[in-house]
Amino acid sequence: AVWGRGSCDMKCGTSTSIFTFMYLNRIREHLNGKLTLTCVSDEEVFGPWGARYLMEHHPEVHGDCCLNGEPSSPFSIRFGEKGPYWVTFHIRTKGAHGAYTHAGGSASLVAMAFCQDLRQAIDAIDVEPPHNIGTALEEARNTLDRAMGEGAHTIIQKVTCNIGVIEAGEKVNVAPGSARIEADIRLPVGCDKDTVTRVIENVLARHPDVTMEEQNYMAPSWCDPYGEMVGILQNNVESLAGYRPTPIVSLGGTDARLWRYRGIGGYVYGPFPYGMGQRDEHVPVDDYFHVVKSHVLSAYDYLKAACPSHSNNKKVSFMPAISADLILKNGRFVTFDDDGSTAEAVACWNGRILAVGDGGEVSAFAGPSTKTIDLGRKTVIPGLIDSHCHPDAHAITYTL
Repeated sequence: AVWGRGSCDMKCGTSTSIFTFMYLNRIREHLNGKLTLTCVSDEEVFGPWGARYLMEHHPEVHGDCCLNGEPSSPFSIRFGEKGPYWVTFHIRTKGAHGAYTHAGGSASLVAMAFCQDLRQAIDAIDVEPPHNIGTALEEARNTLDRAMGEGAHTIIQKVTCNIGVIEAGEKVNVAPGSARIEADIRLPVGCDKDTVTRVIENVLARHPDVTMEEQNYMAPSWCDPYGEMVGILQNNVESLAGYRPTPIVSLGGTDARLWRYRGIGGYVYGPFPYGMGQRDEHVPVDDYFHVVKSHVLSAYDYLKAACPSHSNNKKVSFMPAISADLILKNGRFVTFDDDGSTAEAVACWNGRILAVGDGGEVSAFAGPSTKTIDLGRKTVIPGLIDSHCHPDAHAITYTL
């Protein structure tokens, strides 16, 4: 076995990608497309110079499919993952001497009651899986438990809440006047942030001493559980090991989400996370070689596909990874691209454009909380922001 901290997460996966890149580089003239190796070092701290920076500033890393070697399970292919919503709650009370419990509220007791109320409210949220996700998850019940532990299938499509930090008080004989709670809420595929925030706000209304501060949020992500790369991986794994890995959604997160957010297929196939984060973290050598072989063969098959559409310009339509919060339809959108093209509809999420195209294409990004506006064939142009502008004068100036 390969032992040591980081052997599962992420030395095995990173070196697998490096081997894949190295082997296929030798025969690159025989491939119909391009293979890009992407390695970053600050995923764990969500730093500004990792995969997010590359996705924003180096479009050559996008491709039309992403294959990732994060620790998972050789029996599964992860096509999606739940989204983390990290929240801090602050509690302020009058406080008192420990013997004078009648004199002021204890922030620690308020924290305990609030945590119970929050957990119960979040547990009651029902989320319907979108598109073909429900079918895929039902087929993956046993694999989910095998990959992530007994009972994983029962929470994969539930909103969960882990109270990671509770801080209150300094002395045994003092009722504390302040407390802090940090909660890790995980949203399943098909759930949006607004749905969970409304539930939290209802709980806060019952606890006036508690306020909320958002720390971090990343939307759930997913791509087609039956996409082209899934079939390629399954065929190669079956040839190598005699079984077909099952498509699943992950409880934890990976950088593959960034590809899915852009509508690009992002799939994870890696080793079991034996002892991950512990002193006995390790990857059996046979498992490691299996993952390397699976990645090399699958990347080769994908790029060597008989159809020459696997070119640098290939565009693949995957199931949207997130739902838009706004869709503008039945309009005339002037894109100002090189071809001077126009479009009928635009989907937006979190202040960014998700999709531009005809009504049918863009409607695929609609979700249960999407606001849709019919423009009645009105023309839309990119926003021009200027505090004080005289366009007529400038037009005359530049004409002269």
